Amino acid sequence: MRRSLIPIVLHLLAVIDPVHGGFAAGARKGKKQSTSSISGAGFGSSKQKKKSLPLYTPDDSTAVKKLVNVLVNECECEGIEPGGAVEIGFGGSSNMRGVFAKEALGVGEFVVAVPFPSTLVVSMEEDESITDADRGLSFLNNYLLDHWSEQDDEGNKQQWYYPYLNCLPRNDFCFDPTPDFWTDEEIKALEFPRIVKEALERKEQIRNLAEKEGVDVAQLQFATWLVKSRSFTALKIKPDCGDAQPQKIQSKSVLVPFFDMLNHSSNQPNAELQVIETKVEDESFYAVQATRPIPAGKEITIAYGTTCDSSVELLMNYGLVQNSNQYDAEMLRQGGDNCLNRIEDWSTTLEEDENELKQDSVIGNRRTILAFRSRLKRAIQEM
Repeated sequence: MRRSLIPIVLHLLAVIDPVHGGFAAGARKGKKQSTSSISGAGFGSSKQKKKSLPLYTPDDSTAVKKLVNVLVNECECEGIEPGGAVEIGFGGSSNMRGVFAKEALGVGEFVVAVPFPSTLVVSMEEDESITDADRGLSFLNNYLLDHWSEQDDEGNKQQWYYPYLNCLPRNDFCFDPTPDFWTDEEIKALEFPRIVKEALERKEQIRNLAEKEGVDVAQLQFATWLVKSRSFTALKIKPDCGDAQPQKIQSKSVLVPFFDMLNHSSNQPNAELQVIETKVEDESFYAVQATRPIPAGKEITIAYGTTCDSSVELLMNYGLVQNSNQYDAEMLRQGGDNCLNRIEDWSTTLEEDENELKQDSVIGNRRTILAFRSRLKRAIQEM
């Protein structure tokens, strides 16, 4: 197999758009070639590796067990079977759910693989006018509404990907809302012009599309959040159609089961996503590859987005604010009209924000607002 040069941009969820036939998920054909052939110390390796006591607690919930069973036995995924290298668990200081190494992993080792036919395709796009809300609407209409309405009652059709959808966040559980869920006053309290503008625009975009299509605003907003926060997008140059037609970039957004369980690290990710593409789709797959030595029991993390996203992108797209982000100072140095890169440009000082954060009564969106403002003010000091 050859390794594709397709660049990957991570957004963490995907929607399926069955209109794009050639890439439609669920066209489950035949047996694929084993991915163990790509790495002597990768999947199915006979090499014995030293194991240690886990530094995490495995997630043995019924939902996760069903997900793993489907991925291994129906989707032919590798690396997550009982004897595989990784598993879902809870660990770290916050006891967050993530993906952990069951054995020591070496640099360059492929640790998880999901075949192309076992992913859910969001869309194949060449039109830059397609919005986040449009993708959310597709996901809502084609998958979420049916899934939400169907139960496990006998006689109801159960799709192979339902166990995966059952493991996604709900709007009342494991949910980090992005600013477009906030009130306008809360959005404006972020103060940083670029994120204020983008959040208000996305909020209006969702509201207008919901009214136009006659769908519930809250449902469309949550579907859009899932799409934006959990999708993987691969960019590909379409085959040359001759001198009369310029080359076009085609964007393929996919939902890759299990991959969105990976948590983010801005400063020290130890793995990355790869697209391993062959001429035969059934033998092509998405993979997670170690970029650093990963000890047994260590959480496997990747960098979301473009892999160099600032706190602005992380909050806007994933609802995250990290204590440290090496890319904030560079973003602030670039400046621009939509940037505040001097402490005096803000309405409060860093000390004032940090003191308010120490109050136990500060919770929810207000806490996120203060954490975001503090993070960028610390980055200004780092410049």
